[in-house]
Amino acid sequence: MDVHRPLGITILAILLITAAALIIIGGTIIVNTALQPHYLQLAQSQGFFVWFSIIGMDDFTLASTIFNMSEQQTGIYLWYGVFVLFLIYSGLSVPAGIGLFYMKNWGRYLALVVGIFSIIAGVIAIFTIFSLILLAFGIGLIVYLMSGVKYEFE
Repeated sequence: MDVHRPLGITILAILLITAAALIIIGGTIIVNTALQPHYLQLAQSQGFFVWFSIIGMDDFTLASTIFNMSEQQTGIYLWYGVFVLFLIYSGLSVPAGIGLFYMKNWGRYLALVVGIFSIIAGVIAIFTIFSLILLAFGIGLIVYLMSGVKYEFE
């Protein structure tokens, strides 16, 4: 079966699947570092602070946040909550990307949910550079999928 797919939809599908993989990798690194402080030295020696600087945390902020949060039981639950949110976002992004790739309307609806989730996450993380990426991605995703391209889906 030959599927006609606009270039924008192909790009969005690839972006959703790639973002899910990066979020799982980055989220695992962040949560492991936060929950087990001895990973902080490993992360620093392996250059994982590049990932942290991408999301807007420098070494000092990250280290102080991790050590302060790790010493408190509520901080540990917070980090587990963050990881669960990473999993939910990635768990929605992969099928949304696949659905978009095959031009399924359920994929479009799921991608719209991912866009809304991106906007909410961008507002929550408003003081980081990563929030601008989330906001732009979420708004762009919703605007594009609600435009005339929605009539292309089956």
